[in-house]
Order: sequence, then structure tokens, then C-alpha cells
Amino acid sequence: MENKTFIEIEYLGKIAETGEIFDLTDEKTAKENNIYNPNTKYGPMTIIIGENMILKSLEDRLKKMKPKQKQKITLKPEEAFGKREPKLLKTFSLAFFRKQKITPIPGQYITLSDNVQGKVLSVSAGRVKIDFNHQLSGKTLEYDITLNKIITGQKEKITSLLERTLRLDKKNIQISSTKEKTTITLPTPKEIPKEAKSRITEIIKEYIKDIKEIEILNKTTEVANTKK
Repeated sequence: MENKTFIEIEYLGKIAETGEIFDLTDEKTAKENNIYNPNTKYGPMTIIIGENMILKSLEDRLKKMKPKQKQKITLKPEEAFGKREPKLLKTFSLAFFRKQKITPIPGQYITLSDNVQGKVLSVSAGRVKIDFNHQLSGKTLEYDITLNKIITGQKEKITSLLERTLRLDKKNIQISSTKEKTTITLPTPKEIPKEAKSRITEIIKEYIKDIKEIEILNKTTEVANTKK
């Protein structure tokens, strides 16, 4: 499987030591395990090989799989999010957070000004101890993963890419193509800003070759053009 290959997968990720689910694509399973998040988009996921969309060690296993194949994959900490580093346990003064109008609470995740996130371990005697290790560092991970299919059609590549990057429902994205132009109609009620159109065009051309010109419309534009 070469780089830039589009594939569709489904998976469930668990911490081997505890059986705790930390990530999954199936909505029903999420609800059954009381970890459903209404802000999460569930369902099969499209990834592009070689684009760092998933852990490299997991991607390496996927490259050897065939469509419709299911596999259980175990990743040691060094293959996943690394071992826990004691040097990433930091202590700050409580005054440091008060100046930023932040009240640290044990168990809370805090993002500092340099965009580094850590978990508050303790707050006592005017000191705040924070763990900047990834929350899955030091853990052995187990994935039940299915390679649904390899995506080859240009239209499906475009809709899958837009669903992933813009969080749109690909069922509502309409695409028509000629030799010279590909027209994409998005399910948005308002006119799409010029900057957004440029970014969408840039993303599509980066991953999908042989597209010359791209026109991006929305439902409002499409209706207006029909009336003319």
C-alpha cells in the first residue's frame, strides 16, 4: 500500500492493562459503554497513508492488511505514545495560575500559553503539580481494527477528504465532473468565504491528482443559479 492511498477503517482502541476504551468509531458501542460524546462524529474513518493521521506503528500494520480484513493489534508504549517521562512532571506556584485567572483542580487538564497541555495532579501548600506526559504514555494499547476498503474513485476521495477536514456529512456533498472542471456543492446555507474556498481547493489538489479546475458552490448558490 503506497503513500497517498485512501482507505476506510473502523476501530476500537483499549488500554490493555485495564480494558478501558479510549477511542472508537462505533456510536452504538460508545453509548453501551457510557462514553458517548455528542460532539464526536462516529462512523467509518477515512485516512490517507503516509500523512500521519494515525500512529505510524498502527499504519504500518494497516499497510499489510487487505480489504474486509479484521485484526487485533497490540502496541507497546514505545510503539504508541512513549514511556512516561519523570522530567515532564512539573511544579508551579499557585500564584502563576491566579495571574492567568485559572483555578487548577486535581484531575483537570490545563493548556498553558505555549499550547502545551497537562493534567493537574495535586494542589497543596501554594504549589500545583502538573503531568505533561500524554495521557496514554506508558500504556500498552490494543486495537480491534477493520480495513473496510481502499478508496479509488475520485468522487469518493473528495467527499471523504471533505468529511474529514470540514466535518461535513459526505452523503450531502454533491460532485459533478468534466474533463476540465470539478464542481463541488457543499451542504452549507451561507455563501462560503473566498479564503475557505481557496483552502478547500488547496487540500483537494494536495491529495488528489489529475484535477485541473475546482469550483465550490453551496446550496444557496446552487438554488440561485437554477432560478436564473
